Amino acid sequence: MLNEFTESPYSQSFREGESGELRCIAPNAVPKPEIIWYKDGKIVERSQEGHIIYSNDDSLLITPVSLADEGRYYCVARNLMGQRKSDTAIISVYDCGICWLDDWVEKICWSKYDADNQPEYDDDIQELFKWLLKTKKLISGYAFVQK
Repeated sequence: MLNEFTESPYSQSFREGESGELRCIAPNAVPKPEIIWYKDGKIVERSQEGHIIYSNDDSLLITPVSLADEGRYYCVARNLMGQRKSDTAIISVYDCGICWLDDWVEKICWSKYDADNQPEYDDDIQELFKWLLKTKKLISGYAFVQK
């Protein structure tokens, strides 16, 4: 069995359209372990268009990040001596919107990773904003706007 990972991936949020990186540094072993990345239990294939790249240091580069990239990622290091699975990292992708509340403009960004549990608020943006705060899905803050 291989030693512990030198560095495991960790949970992160990326804004849609940005670049994202997940790092995985394999345990020291001979022969050098091969790194294989998984998303939601399935092997992450390198994309032909360069959207997902396995870097030389075994990091996973995603550019640009899209909603389809949300999920649970981990890496597996394996060699002739065995294999070891890293910690799981949850990757969420968020989008930003503007909410007008009286004289305040609320710039809110939330993850769509848990969109199935997001309530429908239609025109009641204040209730949506309260829900985002309560569930800690709110990423960004606010700004005062003069009329």
